[in-house]
Amino acid sequence: HDLKRLNNTLLRLTSGIALINYPLMIGMAITASEFVPILLGNNWLEVTLLLQILCLIGLIKSVDPLITQAFISTGKAHITARYTSLCAITIPLSVFVGSVQGGLPGAAIGMAVAYPLSSVYLFAAAKHHLQLSLGQYFRAIRLPLEASVWMAIFVLGFSKLLISIGIHQAPVLLVSKVIVGVFAYVIFLIYVKKL
Repeated sequence: HDLKRLNNTLLRLTSGIALINYPLMIGMAITASEFVPILLGNNWLEVTLLLQILCLIGLIKSVDPLITQAFISTGKAHITARYTSLCAITIPLSVFVGSVQGGLPGAAIGMAVAYPLSSVYLFAAAKHHLQLSLGQYFRAIRLPLEASVWMAIFVLGFSKLLISIGIHQAPVLLVSKVIVGVFAYVIFLIYVKKL
């Protein structure tokens, strides 16, 4: 019944999950071109774009289940049921239309469009029933998102530098990207934003 405490807890958990998941999702997206051939082999190169799109979907998917749990804990499970039903209709339909138009990448793009649009209902319901505004929610994920973008810029810049000096081996690029990514993310949190 104490929505203020519930929202504070929800936002702290959301921020904590995003601090871990956001750099992982963005990191996988920017290392997919090396990650896929090394782990799966060259026969799987076509799934690189698919993996990158799914990683971007993961930015939302990794944190919004907390809102559905908040509805359940406040006795409003019917809102979670409606949201789940909406997703059960819109996402498969979007995946189908996308796959017809563009094959596997089209299916992933369809999902990438449908999932955030379905989440609009969830955020609108959170504002109405939990008094949780979209602004509050975005403030909770702002730091992890900023740190992850900072990390991506450094990793992509360093990768271009390595390629420009003639280093093209996927294992070397992958390890270099991971090391630079970890350092850039930590440096942003400790020195730039002083977490």
